[in-house]
Formats: sequence, C-alpha cells, structure tokens
Amino acid sequence: TVHKVVYAVRAELVRVPAADEPAPEIQARHEEIPSFVEKHGDPPKGMRAMTMPFALDPKVSLEGFEAGTKVLLTFEVDYSVETGLITGYRVIQLDALAPDTELNFE
Repeated sequence: TVHKVVYAVRAELVRVPAADEPAPEIQARHEEIPSFVEKHGDPPKGMRAMTMPFALDPKVSLEGFEAGTKVLLTFEVDYSVETGLITGYRVIQLDALAPDTELNFE
C-alpha cells in the first residue's frame, strides 16, 4: 500500500521521447519545490531546482510538447506505507505555459 502525494512545479522540457520509444519518459528542468517531502511523515525538506527524468502516466499526451516548452508539471509520488520512502513517481498532467514565462532555476 502507498500514500500518494501530488506536487505541481513550473518546468522546461529538456527532452521529449519519440512516439515509438517503448518507455515514455521526459526530462524536465524544474524550479525548486519547497513543499517536497523525502520521507512520508517527515516535514518538507524541499527539492532544489534540477533536471531530472519523469515517467509519464499512460493517460498523459505529449502531443504539442517539445524540448524547450515551458510547462506546469503535475506529478504524483508514491510513498511506502511501511517505510515512508518513495517507491515511484510519474507525471499525471502537463499544461503549457506562455513561451515568455520566466522560470527561476536558482
């Protein structure tokens, strides 16, 4: 059993897979996530801005998205009920932001 927690962060897509890639995964450079929890039950330690891979939920379409697109990236994290540790995460929604949106990666 897992606890599911949803986070949303502004990001820029760095890599979008080709349609025929077997395991769809994007690379995204995201802003800091102050509310991020490393272990369920602990206070938020946050996550610094970084570039990282995100698996995609099968219902998420990449149509219209390409490297360089600025997005609001919503992802779901699974935390083990037994250990509180992260067991998986995936993008559950992508929303395009205006191309002139200024992101802060500091």
